[in-house]
Amino acid sequence: MVNTFPHDRSAFTQGWHGRTVFLYEGTGLNGNSSIRKVELETGKVLKLHTLPGQYFGEGITIFQDRIIQLTWRSRGGLRV
Repeated sequence: MVNTFPHDRSAFTQGWHGRTVFLYEGTGLNGNSSIRKVELETGKVLKLHTLPGQYFGEGITIFQDRIIQLTWRSRGGLRV
């Protein structure tokens, strides 16, 4: 382990993409999935995009300056 950082314990992390000062985090739970931009040092959520309630968010990736989050069981993905 190199370092530890604060994190929202209610966020069920499914995937993340790290940067130097912040990270993008995809969270998942039925009715409570999101994509977040999080300040690394403080754990503060800088931006929040909540997924519609029918989607369970899974892993994320960045493609052509867009964040794509896969969904569980709906056989699709969301682009932010």
